[in-house]
Amino acid sequence: MIKKESQIKKLNRYLGWIGITISLDNGSGYTDINKSMEDFLLVPLSYIYNADLINLNQIRRDYPAIDLGDKHKKLSIQVTSDGDNSKVQDTIEKFERHNLFNEFDKLIMVVLKDRKSNQRRKPPTTNGQYNFDSDSIIWLNDLSKLICENEDVLEKCIEYFDKHIDTRPAETEVLEFDIFRDIFQFIRAKAKNNSNQGSNGEVNYDSENIRIKAARFKVHWNTISDIYSSILSGSQELAYAKALAEFDESDQEIVRRYLRVESIKLLNSSNNPIAAIGHLKDTIIRECGPSLIASSDVEGFLYFELLNCDVFPNIIKRESDDRLLF
Repeated sequence: MIKKESQIKKLNRYLGWIGITISLDNGSGYTDINKSMEDFLLVPLSYIYNADLINLNQIRRDYPAIDLGDKHKKLSIQVTSDGDNSKVQDTIEKFERHNLFNEFDKLIMVVLKDRKSNQRRKPPTTNGQYNFDSDSIIWLNDLSKLICENEDVLEKCIEYFDKHIDTRPAETEVLEFDIFRDIFQFIRAKAKNNSNQGSNGEVNYDSENIRIKAARFKVHWNTISDIYSSILSGSQELAYAKALAEFDESDQEIVRRYLRVESIKLLNSSNNPIAAIGHLKDTIIRECGPSLIASSDVEGFLYFELLNCDVFPNIIKRESDDRLLF
């Protein structure tokens, strides 16, 4: 049991690293990693679905709608960093337009980011000739659950990720985990004492579309990416994902709400995301009092959450109105 718990935590750190790396690259306009992930995840997805998946793009360049497939099992998978409703519907339309349901009777979308607890999804509409519904959209946190359902699959995936993902020494990872956990605890305590932090008015937050955020901050985005790369290593990203997993979903949401509300206030004051993060960092250090935590660690935490869309979130109206507010 202890070994399995250790493996699950290790798996979640690897998946967290994948999600953040993709968000950072995509936000900076580098989308080559999306193609690389098709090959990278081919083996783990084959383990999960007990399939003999191949990269269909190697058979036919820009294969329509899907990336991986096992024609014997009639299983098809699209690997994407975009989980928007519009992307889902576009995939369905391409799948049906090319009559791929004649070759594959099951379609799965693997979205390379976490699904948020408050995320709403419109039920997909298909022609009914193949298996695809809301449960066929697999996010990174769903992928973790699927892997962990089978201990043999879990062990194989860990072995695969160990071989293909480089991490820093364990001693450094433990230190960084403790740092991020302390920051999270301080902010959670502050947020719980702030009666106004959960008042969102008539708006909801889009917590997944990093490309919209990159467009909003187009003038500053290259600088944001450079700062992120300079202060957050892959190991620190893994440490943050691990630290976050230690807290239950309700506490995570408390921290997210605090970051959303406070960062928007500061952004409205300065109209400069880099300056606003600096002010938010100073506010957290001053009000939460983490005297043993370096300013650079708090800054790293905030830039991580910027890429995770909980700092300066994209704001949307309620579900009845899909227009984004910038």
